[in-house]
Amino acid sequence: MGSLVALWSLVFSLEQVVRAEGVEPSSQAWEAHIIAVIRRPHEGWYLVAAHVAVKCKASCTVARACLWNGLAYFRHMSSGRLPLSAFIICKDEASCIENCIRTLAECAEIVVVDSGSSDDTLKILARLQGEGWPIRIFQAGWPGFARQKQFALEQCTQEWAINIDADERLDPELRKSLPALLNEKSVAGWRLTRRPYLLGLGYAPPLAHEGRMLRLVRRADVHYNTDLLVHEAILVKGTVATASRGTLLHFRLLPVDEQLIKEARYAVLKVRQLRGEGKHTRPIRLVFNPIVYFLRYYIVRRMFLCGFPGFIQSVTGAVYTFLTEARMYQVEMGERDAAEDDRRACGL
Repeated sequence: MGSLVALWSLVFSLEQVVRAEGVEPSSQAWEAHIIAVIRRPHEGWYLVAAHVAVKCKASCTVARACLWNGLAYFRHMSSGRLPLSAFIICKDEASCIENCIRTLAECAEIVVVDSGSSDDTLKILARLQGEGWPIRIFQAGWPGFARQKQFALEQCTQEWAINIDADERLDPELRKSLPALLNEKSVAGWRLTRRPYLLGLGYAPPLAHEGRMLRLVRRADVHYNTDLLVHEAILVKGTVATASRGTLLHFRLLPVDEQLIKEARYAVLKVRQLRGEGKHTRPIRLVFNPIVYFLRYYIVRRMFLCGFPGFIQSVTGAVYTFLTEARMYQVEMGERDAAEDDRRACGL
């Protein structure tokens, strides 16, 4: 009730401004102002803009845009949720999945595909369901990252879908910007900036990031490339843009030794994928790729702002690239007859 009173107070204030300034209702300045207002990521402003558009006798196009945005938001204001499905694939994520879910309050549904958790992941999800969270749980074997995410995407029912990992969260700024992102009619997908949590520092500052990842998409326009074994790619029909406000927060507390084990597993999958595509090792990549990766992470993505934790993060990423190229080289060289080499060296 209080929000409605505040909303109509804003409407009244804007009307007073129009009258006091004697602005010509049909002027281009007012139309430009209305267009700017409807892009503000707050539901109240959409309704204010719709009201002002009518009062100011704006052009049909502007008035229609204002009213459409206002009505679209009004449909979801009663539940406080947007026409957005979140989908998560997980296994044994009891340590981090609850905070992930609690940052998805704007989503009309949350699809979780579990591939056989043996910890308390499912108990936590059941408890959150009992609290009223719109969680739908599916059990599925593990077919690989891309196929599992494609299955999860197919279970979503809303117009928009956002892919989020159990160790990720939507920061408050990103949550506030969701309405504006979803109401952008010309965009089929949004890249979201991701900031990591670094041991010894906390979350990286807003200027430092791990990359911009395509995560928020119109569900009807996308599918995953299921041929990829790692670093799954989502394919979009239409325009892809980068969200300028808010970030994904990446909360994975792995010490460097455990992180390197994880990177080694990813490197094995990457090599298998590259070999399946008919690609071969190139020694120049083995030498220079890790250096380029480090510089991109440390300088371009500004991990230098994070001190030693940022340096460690950048080196760890470069090690993944090195492991991939080194493994690729060794697999191809290993196709030689090693036993024959041994016999020759021994003079047998």
